[in-house]
Amino acid sequence: MWGLIQVIEGSLTYRILEPTPTEATLTIGRPGVVEPGRLHEIEPRGPVRFFVEFFELPGVDVPRGQ
Repeated sequence: MWGLIQVIEGSLTYRILEPTPTEATLTIGRPGVVEPGRLHEIEPRGPVRFFVEFFELPGVDVPRGQ
């Protein structure tokens, strides 16, 4: 699975921690992509509202909870 961080108010800092650390400021219209298995973190920059959309990769069997 992978995710798309969508900011709807304010901004946040999105950090990808490995293999090469990178940092971006996410705002309205500038989403962040969360790749499968990639260690990451976010940090609010003041008041912020956001959501994460999750998507499955085609052809990948994802274990489901019971």
